[in-house]
Order: sequence, then structure tokens, then C-alpha cells
Amino acid sequence: MYIHHPLCLSMFEAYFLKNTTPPPFPVKPVQFKVPVPLVLRKGFCPCGKRKRDCKKCGNRHCPCGKRRDACVKCHGSGICQHEKRRRQCQQCDIVGYLNHQFRSRVQHMMKAKNWTKDRPSLSFLGCTWPEYVVFIEAKMQWWNERHTSDQHMTWANTQRDHIKPGSKAKTQQEVEALNHYTNMQPLLIEDNLKKGTKWSIDNEEDWEREIFHSGGYGEVYLPANFW
Repeated sequence: MYIHHPLCLSMFEAYFLKNTTPPPFPVKPVQFKVPVPLVLRKGFCPCGKRKRDCKKCGNRHCPCGKRRDACVKCHGSGICQHEKRRRQCQQCDIVGYLNHQFRSRVQHMMKAKNWTKDRPSLSFLGCTWPEYVVFIEAKMQWWNERHTSDQHMTWANTQRDHIKPGSKAKTQQEVEALNHYTNMQPLLIEDNLKKGTKWSIDNEEDWEREIFHSGGYGEVYLPANFW
């Protein structure tokens, strides 16, 4: 539905009052489109929401009130056999799991300092996910070869640890640096909890000299005061 603006009509009337001949060029009045209410728009329900996103009118949500494909109770298509989201399951999709974990960790670190990212989180990593998986598995192998009598590292019993704790970042640039893949390593869950945020001047010197941006450092690093 279109209407003519009153101001445009008065301009045409003023022209024809002064000139008896039609204008030498075709002139059309400006047309304004009357906004259609959300209820009458295609794809919107009577609740005023997109029909696919409405819990009452749409079919995207299950009786539990969650997205149908992400509901564990309703066995959604996005849920794996381990009752987790398929793209966030460590056993079904290790790359998807690491991706989700890394993004969440960067977001948490930025939010804790009230900073805003100016580029994607994955650009902090400095490598591709397949390369990152190979890097972490090489460190697991290094640990297992030297601790044959202890518990061996696997993806299931380890956590991804920041060698230099993320809490030591004082600027946004340091947050980006501490999420580089060379600052990552696998640690047994109990060791990671024990390590916490321990960090000393000696550790800082070792980190700058041997670890940071050194892709050839394949050992698992623990602070001197860890033991």
C-alpha cells in the first residue's frame, strides 16, 4: 500500500498553477511505504515474533522449552550418544570441542577485564586446529614416555593449561599473546588445579627465552614451586 506525501502534491499543484503546459520531463510524486504490522508480515506469528523462534507458535522448540535439536531429554539431532552437543563433545568431535572451549576461555578473559575484542578469537591461536591437535598430542606423548609408572595423559583426563596463567595479563595485547598456541599445554586435571596461577620471575624468564613463540618446545612445563 502506497500513499502520496501531501508536500509533494502541493508542489505539483504549484507548478500547474504557474504553467499551463506539462513539465518537459516526467515527474513522479515521492511514494512512502506504510509499515505493515509485525503480525501481518510473512514469517511472523500473532505473538509478534519470528514464527520459527516462537516457543508457542513455532516448531523449533520441544516441550521442554529448548531448541529441539539441542535438547538432551528429547534426543535432538544435535545431541550425540554421550548426551552432549555433538559439536561440543570431546569424544565425537575433538576439533569442535577445542574450538568451543577456546572461544569461551578468550571471552571469559576479555570480559573479566572489561575489554572488547577487535578481531576474531581464533586469530589469537596462531595455527590451524589440526596443527593444534598434533601439537598437544606431541606434548602428551613426551609426558607419557617420561612417566611410565604414573597416569598417562589422554584427551579424557587432561585439561588445556596456559603455561603463563591468563590472569597475569595486564593489557589486551597480553591476553592475545597468552592465548597463542605456544603458551598451551596439556595437564592432568589434578595437576592443573594444583598449578593454579603460580608464576615467578624465574618462570617469566624461562617463558620468554624458551617457550613463547617457540613451536619447537615440546615439553610440559611446570613452575619450579609446583612440587
